[in-house]
Amino acid sequence: MTYTLFAGLVSLIAGLMLLFFPNAMAKTGDALNRVVVNLDEKVSRIRLVMGILLLLAGGLILWQALPLDGQAWYMFVIAVLALFFGLLFLVFPNGLAALSKIFDKMLISTDSLLLTTGRKIAGIILIILAIYQLITVYFMMM
Repeated sequence: MTYTLFAGLVSLIAGLMLLFFPNAMAKTGDALNRVVVNLDEKVSRIRLVMGILLLLAGGLILWQALPLDGQAWYMFVIAVLALFFGLLFLVFPNGLAALSKIFDKMLISTDSLLLTTGRKIAGIILIILAIYQLITVYFMMM
């Protein structure tokens, strides 16, 4: 219930800011968009450990999923992804760097999209969701 109340208040504040204070929202977005940690540099130092841990985790998940005969198909997907990235970390670090460069490119700026064309719609939707969440909390407390 506390989480729902908090989510409702945050949604209400964000919706009101989008409707009435778009410049403040843009400045907040600029402050939050700065790079805090370059993860590629940090992970490259422990690449071997990460690769071994991912291979172990993928193998363990696969071992647990095999007796389930496809009932937990999502476990197979997670295991294959963990094994794939574990092998990338261990055997093909250059391939991992190439994948990182591909996925580092920004396809669409959500800030510019939200603050120009969809600002009012997003603000109204957030306010409606906030009202729903706050009403839900009110009835849960009764």
